[in-house]
Amino acid sequence: MNDFEKGLLLGVLIGEGHFGGDGRQPHITVRMHTRHVALFEWLTRLVPGSRLYGPYRHGGGITASGWCGGKP
Repeated sequence: MNDFEKGLLLGVLIGEGHFGGDGRQPHITVRMHTRHVALFEWLTRLVPGSRLYGPYRHGGGITASGWCGGKP
């Protein structure tokens, strides 16, 4: 991962990331409008083990959700 990719990933996580877990394994969820699907696809290629879910309709908008969790 080059410096640009690290910076973009960090910016997405700071701006859109939700950090949680189920008590056994930590996870990070990123939820954005589906117009950002190209960014989601890039993130799933960049971060091994990540997944893309959606689209979901909620509150008049359409969102997609990306997820990454478990052991590094």
